[in-house]
Amino acid sequence: MLALKVLEDVVESATCAQAHHQVWWALANRIYPDLEVRANEYGDFFTVSSHAHYTAMFVNLAHLFERRHDTSSISRYLALADQSNPLLPQFRQQFQALAVRAEPMVKARHKSVAHVDAFLSEREVFADLSFTWNELRDVIEDSCTLVRALVRDAALSRAVFDGSRYGDATLELIRALSPRRA
Repeated sequence: MLALKVLEDVVESATCAQAHHQVWWALANRIYPDLEVRANEYGDFFTVSSHAHYTAMFVNLAHLFERRHDTSSISRYLALADQSNPLLPQFRQQFQALAVRAEPMVKARHKSVAHVDAFLSEREVFADLSFTWNELRDVIEDSCTLVRALVRDAALSRAVFDGSRYGDATLELIRALSPRRA
């Protein structure tokens, strides 16, 4: 039973990492140029929202790769899963390769969100962590793919969503905003 509870937590973290990434990416990169004027009318809201989604994205992604044994993570689930499962070695191999790719992003969470190096600027934190925003997106998507495979294998009824609906919904929200009245 503990293994299924951990897997449910992992599904939640994967779903949140992906959803927060999509919303953050939409706010940080996809509103320009056609929605920029409308978004700027509500700039205070979108600035705070963008920061919140950025933080939540890194926090949830790091949950998936947490090394502590008292947390719900992919490695914890793999340790608790049925050891006679013939797919377990494949899942472990996929996870190990993914964990190597995710390491700089986990460090980014540790340094920028957890404030281990609070005196550093964001630019200084990321200068030492060589990854691109596209690599971040790919790690999040590949993590979700692995979690989906774990869910199918465990016949869990919950699943990580697939698609771009959160980013798309964010842009639709901005399009629907009425201009402020002076």
